[in-house]
Amino acid sequence: MAKDKQYVEYYDLHADATGAVSGTGQVAFREYYDLVSDPYPLRNLLHEATPAQEQALGIPAPAARLAADRAG
Repeated sequence: MAKDKQYVEYYDLHADATGAVSGTGQVAFREYYDLVSDPYPLRNLLHEATPAQEQALGIPAPAARLAADRAG
């Protein structure tokens, strides 16, 4: 991904006071920013985005890379 874009995924994982991790590990929330037009990441381009808009933004590629990294 270009350095002028930022894609973030948050997962359903929680740690208790002992450090034990629980949760499904599923993606709970995603953010995508164009850092050229929004240099202080304020406008999440995935907020209410349709699947076609996500495709146009190129979201499937970084999402697949993160999934592969988490599995590997």
